[in-house]
Amino acid sequence: MRKILTALGTTGLMAGLMLGGPAQAQAVEAAAWECPTKSVCFYTGVGGTGQRCAWPGAQNDPDWRSGDLKCSWAGSASVGSLRVMPNAAGSVSYYPNANYGGGRTCLTSGAAGIEISFKAEPRILSHKTSSSGCSV
Repeated sequence: MRKILTALGTTGLMAGLMLGGPAQAQAVEAAAWECPTKSVCFYTGVGGTGQRCAWPGAQNDPDWRSGDLKCSWAGSASVGSLRVMPNAAGSVSYYPNANYGGGRTCLTSGAAGIEISFKAEPRILSHKTSSSGCSV
C-alpha cells in the first residue's frame, strides 16, 4: 500500500510541476523530421535532426525566447531545417529578430506540407503563419 501511495504522491507532484511555469515550444531531441500533427517545427540540424521546437498549427510567435511558447535554443543555435506538417499552415514567414524584425523569408507549404534544410542555417527568433501564400 505504501508503494501505491508513494507513486500517487509522486504523480501528483509531477502534475503540479508540469502545470506551473512557462510553456516550452517542445525543445527536444527528435527523430529525423518528427513533428506533431498540424504543427510547424524548426530543428537545429539539417534533415529534421537535432533539437526541435514545435508550434501547433497557425500559432504565431513574435519572440521565441520570451513568447507564449519558448524555444530553449533560440538565439544560441542556428536553424538547420524546417517542417510544416500537412494542413498546419499555407505559408510560414520567419525572421532573424524578435517581433518579426530584420527581414522576412516566406515559404509556401500548402495542404501537403513541406520539409526543407538550410545551407546557410539562419538564426530565427520569430515566425508567423498564414492560411494563404506568401503575399505581403
